Amino acid sequence: MTNAKPYLSPPSPRLLDLLPTMAEERGVTFTPPTTQAQALSEFRRLKKIPRETRAQRSADEVAVADAMRRSGGSSRVRPEEIAGFGSSARWQNSEHEPTETGPCGRCGLETADSCRIGGRGRWRCAEFSTCIRRRKAGR
Repeated sequence: MTNAKPYLSPPSPRLLDLLPTMAEERGVTFTPPTTQAQALSEFRRLKKIPRETRAQRSADEVAVADAMRRSGGSSRVRPEEIAGFGSSARWQNSEHEPTETGPCGRCGLETADSCRIGGRGRWRCAEFSTCIRRRKAGR
């Protein structure tokens, strides 16, 4: 009986050490090979790509860092524009922020936090654990 999967030898440690260095010198990425055949194929592919100089690599790094710093522009969200954390995070001083309040459906205190539950708008305190404590203390 023959084996459906032929024996595939793992790549040599020396070749595995060489591939990342070659990829970095050429400014490309690669997927680490799992077999000797894949490693040799990757070695041949990288060998065809000309090396970049250190100056070219550092210029690329500077360009990427500069682009990341400039990305987003005025559309970027800044920490001072947000109040709260997680699901209770809200825009600070937003023109679209609702100014009306209503009684919380759990604890009964006035709140400006509203949500949609079952298709209907309801008032709910944003801080769930505090709201539940208030409700239990009211009983």
